[in-house]
Amino acid sequence: MRIRRLLKTLLTAIVILPAAVSGQEKQFENIEAAELPPWPKLVVMEGHLPVGYLKTRTHIVEPDGDLRGLPYKTTAGTLVDATAGSIASSVFESTGYIGSVHCLNGRQIAFPAYAKQGYAVFELDGSWQHRGLGWQLRGGAEHASGRVYSIPFTPNASKVHWIDSKTLKFGSFSNLRKGTGNKHTWGAVGANGHVFFLPFDLPYVEMIHRDDLDKVTRLDTIVTGGENSRSKFTHGVYHRASKKVVSLSRRATTTLLIDADDFAIEEVAMPEELRALYPSGTFSFGCETGPDGWVYSSPWAHPIVYRFNPATRQYDWRDFSEQLNHEDVLPKAGHLGNGYCTVMTSMQNPKGHFEIFYGTGGITKGIKLVFPN
Repeated sequence: MRIRRLLKTLLTAIVILPAAVSGQEKQFENIEAAELPPWPKLVVMEGHLPVGYLKTRTHIVEPDGDLRGLPYKTTAGTLVDATAGSIASSVFESTGYIGSVHCLNGRQIAFPAYAKQGYAVFELDGSWQHRGLGWQLRGGAEHASGRVYSIPFTPNASKVHWIDSKTLKFGSFSNLRKGTGNKHTWGAVGANGHVFFLPFDLPYVEMIHRDDLDKVTRLDTIVTGGENSRSKFTHGVYHRASKKVVSLSRRATTTLLIDADDFAIEEVAMPEELRALYPSGTFSFGCETGPDGWVYSSPWAHPIVYRFNPATRQYDWRDFSEQLNHEDVLPKAGHLGNGYCTVMTSMQNPKGHFEIFYGTGGITKGIKLVFPN
């Protein structure tokens, strides 16, 4: 776990699902509301970002514990003082990043979605360097070997790219079967030494086994995405308690679960009551596990945060419209093309509170969730 104004909340809803989309019939006991963990506080941080600010989609943890949001389409990023709970704009000399990996050796690697200079590699002392070229990578994960693997976000990608977190050597191989969708894959999750690639348009999960270096294996189970087979999943986490990779939906109407031991795949349908709160059909950009064991979403196209319990397949959510649609937070509705919030990063603050910080989309304030001790 990385190191580091109370506002009221509105609607709370709880739904227990009787079955998974994969066809495996599962029944779950009804859990009383009193047994649910309390919701974290949605906190609007001090500081203000310029109106018309473009989104950031990448977080890097600075040596002092501050959180840097790398720029996406301009040279203006963000800098969060995690101790003071404030945000400011911060110029970074290169741009075009989506996603990053915090490697086991402490290095952090940001992916070149549009950055022509390639990967941005951040060292423990705060220095950084570029490696590679602009390969349209939007995410990746670290393998047991120390390699960080990514698949380009391009139509019918045929190569897998990697960078070694130890030596910073980089390369690629062409063992990738072409998909049937427009964009092959976006993000990836590392679990038990394996790397699992999350399906964006592709209807399959692909992986690199911890015993392989230059071989991609396609898992047999078809990932439907429920009622939306395109732009399904972008970000995920390894949920250690359940030993499953969990990916909340970008535009799918399901949550994706991958067993990190036997590679079984399951999709859990989102309840109609929750889906009705998202008229655009776009649900979450990122996801992060809270200290309560629930996986939380980011309020991307709509001011809703939902959470999912991988152990019970339970959904729960809250509507933060009053806070996120306030004129101090969202000055112009047109900025919703950039979303409210994007990437998510968890930290523990000096007071011992677990916090999840959100990357900024169209909002002009920094947002975080603060969990009770």
